[in-house]
Amino acid sequence: MRDPDQCQPHHNRAVLAITPAFYDRRALDTRADYALFTSLTHLGTLVQSSPKVRDALVSDGGIERLVRILQEGKLKRRLEPWQSRKWQQALLDLVYLAARGSEHVRRRLVEAGIIPVLVTVLCHALEDLASHADAYRSAMKKLQQRQALPARDTVPQRAPASYDMDVVWCLRILTYLTKYPNLRSQFSGAHDDLSDSLRLPYNLFSIVEKFTMPINTQDATYWAAVVMRNTCRKDLERGGIRQCAHLECGKWETKDKQFAKCRRCRRAKYCSKQCQSKAWTGHKWWCEISSKDQEQEIETATTESERLAREQQLINAQA
Repeated sequence: MRDPDQCQPHHNRAVLAITPAFYDRRALDTRADYALFTSLTHLGTLVQSSPKVRDALVSDGGIERLVRILQEGKLKRRLEPWQSRKWQQALLDLVYLAARGSEHVRRRLVEAGIIPVLVTVLCHALEDLASHADAYRSAMKKLQQRQALPARDTVPQRAPASYDMDVVWCLRILTYLTKYPNLRSQFSGAHDDLSDSLRLPYNLFSIVEKFTMPINTQDATYWAAVVMRNTCRKDLERGGIRQCAHLECGKWETKDKQFAKCRRCRRAKYCSKQCQSKAWTGHKWWCEISSKDQEQEIETATTESERLAREQQLINAQA
């Protein structure tokens, strides 16, 4: 298929572009990285402020195009600088869309195939974190041998900085998508391997639970804990029953209040003591967080808008 050849002579532009006051779906099909980055930046402003633009993205294939941009790049660090900014801006636009969109918009995000993309990013971040920890332990061991320093069992309380923002944005998108229990069947499947073309199976919540550990950044642990608390929601379409919080079990209640709650957070429910004991290895990290802010909402609209605006300014500064 040939490249789109639409232009805007009255704006002295060789290609169509989205502006803060004008949305055109054709602008997302351009192959020019700079022009596409500009359109994606302005699209973020429109998505936050205009319900009509959010609805248009659902009906005209805009969501699928944004997801396809992420799929084409797969991993930001393997791209050229401008392509990397384009990839990151497309991800941020999807954050805006998930945060501001309705339930129908969020379901369309899942149907468009965003979950495997997010899982790929998160898995790569975990690999980076593991290699970072191994390198740190190796360096400390050598330093200990040279200077006879006492050994340290801990690693730096921070993930690699280059991937922090992408991980937080992926977790934030998942925060809104996992609010609906009837979509949980979409949160397991296969994603692209990071080293070759293989397709590897995954369970989304098992991956997210690893980001609740304190070795990750504070923002990552917060949003990961919110995602994990979403797994404890009632399925109102099935009579308000809950699923066993042990991720390898997956058993559902046959009647309301059949399973016992965790005594610490009063959110997670387990079908047996065996399941609770096996799940404690991961649950202990977000159980404590959950008990501290049990009555709080995820974020108010004003706070969320301010946070996203600051992150948009950071991307513009990098450009």
